[in-house]
Amino acid sequence: MAIALDDASREKLAGVLADLPRSAGLRWAAAHQLHLTLKFLGECPETRVPDVCRVMSEAASRLAPFELELGGVGAFGERRAPRVLWCGAQDRSDGCRRWLAAADAGLEPLGFPRELREFHAHVTLARAKSPRGAALLAHWLADPPASLRDFRHTLVAREVLLYESLLGSGGAQYAVVGRASLTE
Repeated sequence: MAIALDDASREKLAGVLADLPRSAGLRWAAAHQLHLTLKFLGECPETRVPDVCRVMSEAASRLAPFELELGGVGAFGERRAPRVLWCGAQDRSDGCRRWLAAADAGLEPLGFPRELREFHAHVTLARAKSPRGAALLAHWLADPPASLRDFRHTLVAREVLLYESLLGSGGAQYAVVGRASLTE
């Protein structure tokens, strides 16, 4: 479940990604696939999709659209060998966490446990495919390239999307299988 980036946000982030050096050890997110992750469900049987969409819509109906400030860089994984490079999102209205709390309450009875780790609103930019890629990500975290370090952009979250991850040799491709407008 995620917030889609609008065209302006996607274009700005794609410009930052285009400025970063390519490495065989990294898998870059495709610009058209960029999104702000709210909750990863893992395996979701097709029969559960309508229930998940209902919960997603109920949670979205409790919130008005809200602003997110994209910027900052971080990673998931060990500091010396990070797995995922991300761009963060400041959520001053706490909209992401409020949506997530409402959604978790409805998803848990469907068999999707609450996330125990602290929530970090983020847009995944790249994944390390090898130790070489992880070393490059670690280097960028220690001294981020200016285009990444200085990137800032405001996005208005207007809807939550349910994505299906289609795994392939080139990495995951995402297909929208549900939408829920923020409409309080």
